[in-house]
Amino acid sequence: MKKILIINASPRKNGVCQRLIKTVIDNLPEDIQIKQYDAYKMGIKPCIGCGYCDKHKECAFRDMDTFREDFENCDAFIIASPVYFSSFPSPMKALIDRFQVYYAMRFTHNIKPPIKKFRPSLLILTAGSDNKTEIESVKAQAKQFLSIMNTQICEVFCKTNTDTKEITAADITAVKEATIYLMKSTILSVE
Repeated sequence: MKKILIINASPRKNGVCQRLIKTVIDNLPEDIQIKQYDAYKMGIKPCIGCGYCDKHKECAFRDMDTFREDFENCDAFIIASPVYFSSFPSPMKALIDRFQVYYAMRFTHNIKPPIKKFRPSLLILTAGSDNKTEIESVKAQAKQFLSIMNTQICEVFCKTNTDTKEITAADITAVKEATIYLMKSTILSVE
């Protein structure tokens, strides 16, 4: 059974990110195992740059152990996030910074890749405005941290102008198509 891990990085319980995640889930095959995390409920401590991961190949904090296990074992990864000032919201940024353990495994311990299993990912971004520079900044950040962990963005969906515009039928169709593409990428990447 294929496993998909989804992170919702939005603080809004029924916001645009959550509605787009529901569209993704509604369009996944029934035999897919789905695990969802809410970045705002995870309570991830920020990286303190202590260097523990450089010495021990793991983090000094244990608050991400279950998430890391789910991430390392998933077949596909989905991030749904609003764009805040050209970046991810702070709970998601804390999670990203804590991926430092994989960076240390790759570059300090020479474990390449630090996660053997390749996984495709879908990046869903929402923004109150249509500032393309902000969107590109977040996409670049995601590409960088995911590549270290043997994860590649196969599709990006951006819903802009959410401060003034609702989700449209065209948005739903685009998310459905992105989900189909992710599933095709997953099938091709898993033995």
